[in-house]
Amino acid sequence: MNEVKSVSRGASWFWVTFKGITRYKHLEVLLKNEKLSQDQLQILQWQKLTALLTHAYQNVPYYQRVFEQLGATPRDIRTKEDFAQLPILTRQDVRDNLELLYARNVPESKLVIKSTSGSSGNPLDFYYSHADRERAEAGGLRNFTWAGLSPSDKKALIWIGPIRSPIKKFFTHTILLDCFDLTESRMEEWLEELKRFKPRFVYGYTSAVAHFAQFVEGKHERLDSISAVFVSAEKLYREQRILIEKVFDCKVYDHYGSVEVPTIASECEKGSMHILNDLVYVEFLPWAPSDKLFGLEQDRIIVTSLDSYAMPFIRYANGDLGMPSTAACSCGRPFPTMSMGVSRTFHSFLMPDGQLVNGIYFQKLFLGLPGVTDFRVHQKSPEMITVYVVPETGVLLDTEQFLKGVINTIKQQWPSVSVDIEFLSELPPIKSGKRDFVISDVVRSMN
Repeated sequence: MNEVKSVSRGASWFWVTFKGITRYKHLEVLLKNEKLSQDQLQILQWQKLTALLTHAYQNVPYYQRVFEQLGATPRDIRTKEDFAQLPILTRQDVRDNLELLYARNVPESKLVIKSTSGSSGNPLDFYYSHADRERAEAGGLRNFTWAGLSPSDKKALIWIGPIRSPIKKFFTHTILLDCFDLTESRMEEWLEELKRFKPRFVYGYTSAVAHFAQFVEGKHERLDSISAVFVSAEKLYREQRILIEKVFDCKVYDHYGSVEVPTIASECEKGSMHILNDLVYVEFLPWAPSDKLFGLEQDRIIVTSLDSYAMPFIRYANGDLGMPSTAACSCGRPFPTMSMGVSRTFHSFLMPDGQLVNGIYFQKLFLGLPGVTDFRVHQKSPEMITVYVVPETGVLLDTEQFLKGVINTIKQQWPSVSVDIEFLSELPPIKSGKRDFVISDVVRSMN
């Protein structure tokens, strides 16, 4: 707590004051929430949810219409079952009703429009305010404290965005490594910049961090200043975790959130993924039997952001899959746990027979395949799949034999599907900056 209070001293004091930054005050509250009992935390969560519903009913035309159609008011929402009667907010609902979804008690001059990366199909526009963003940033800062870090520690972001100016870099103790271009020459520049800057931790896209770790390993280099790595925005796979922890010689912390709802769950030092239910209200909705994903038993995640007041996301279907967990965590924090066992629904493939197959089925076929340095499985139509492969140098013939076996496995399951292999020297980036292993144009077009 003393570290939080001291972060505004020295060079950072000017930046915090000049930019109207309140995240550190919010962080103090969030750290206190960790001391609550589970019962106390649930009471706090319900209080925040009730306050959000009242705000939405009074100030947001879209939700005024929702309550009117239900013949109800927020006072009628007394239980979880009552809350579940509110309609789910889909991405298409947001697109169709954007101008009805922002709060009328927030001055338009205070609203900022932002877009998602578009990795789930079409980019999604939404509104937020500076106050909302500061509360969200506090949630991220709390996650860093779980790794023994402080808000003033130097960090390196492996992300998409403009390169930070020297002034911003100085005041925020942060460098940004733009991962849109992951060529060897660019990663060589990153390596040298990290040696000079000596960040305490790294935060970035899962696949981009793993790709960079592979590069560093090939160079036989060490970055001894790094004591923790945080990854987000994509599923973290076991092979990626092992690689990153080996190369950087520290623990990897998985963070779950999105552009719309930045902090939903985070991994603690004991390895559990905790739902941060002082920031969000998460529901897990089972699929109908006819809709279940091939070979997988995961629920749809429906999330309500408790601190998004400029544009409330209430019962929002963000396209993710997961499962609640009853396992207790030895870290002692009161937050419930969950698992993110599979990738997002938009990484699912729609096959010619109408079967929805989660992309992880295909991903597991190729992940760890001998002779394959990198790959991407791309469904272009229900009948056509292209696999882009970056082979290891000098083992192309052996790699081709392994790939034929995988293709036969797919063809046995779906005989009418054409599977083509294209060998590349490196995978082209996608506009989101992520390095997805699986992409379906068919399912993306439905989001």
